[in-house]
Amino acid sequence: MNKIFPTAGPLTGGTEVYLSGDHFSNITDRENVRCKFNLYDSTTPGRKVESRTTPAYYINETMMWCASPSGFLGGDKCHVSLTFNGMDYSSESDSLSFTYFIINGAFPHSGPKNAIDEVILIKGAGFNPKSRVYCSLNHTESPAVEITPNLIKCAMNYPGKDPQATGGVKFGMSMDGSWTDFGIFYYYDQIELSDVQPTYGPNIGNGLIYMYGNNFRNDFINVEIGCKIGEAVG
Repeated sequence: MNKIFPTAGPLTGGTEVYLSGDHFSNITDRENVRCKFNLYDSTTPGRKVESRTTPAYYINETMMWCASPSGFLGGDKCHVSLTFNGMDYSSESDSLSFTYFIINGAFPHSGPKNAIDEVILIKGAGFNPKSRVYCSLNHTESPAVEITPNLIKCAMNYPGKDPQATGGVKFGMSMDGSWTDFGIFYYYDQIELSDVQPTYGPNIGNGLIYMYGNNFRNDFINVEIGCKIGEAVG
């Protein structure tokens, strides 16, 4: 084997992992053709935590594929190896490794149609800042604005978007070839505030503050409406 794709996937497993090499064969017992994922712990270099195997499937003489296993609790990466007889696995190599990540969700689920320099936050863990991450809005891809181990920032507006267009579009993310679908992102007319009444009140109780302006609606789709006074959100 000489190449693996994709190089990362969700911790829940199931990602289709493709292995390329030479002289692969389908003339063998399928029950013995397997991929092994050896999970390593980066806190102790070289310490193998555990391993899991999944069936490997023949595509052609230069490509095999297998599904990444689920059930791992964490770790930086897995070395992936292959066997055709259930015993002799191929040599492990850093170039043939698969990294697990966790995605906890994206926020917000909506934004103003003419947003400038606004981003959608994708929260999780195990992200590799060197990964190839593309954000897809309305089937239009653009590179992530920023990637940290726990956060990915996607531009809220996609290239070529009409700044006057509103409505829902498909939103997803591709990380090193592994696709995550976040459903629908909704563009709305930006709220415009013109006045707030009253401008002061007691520091206890349940008083009401009224805001006046334009583009208010009672049927915002996927919109989280809230008020913030100082650092208090309600």
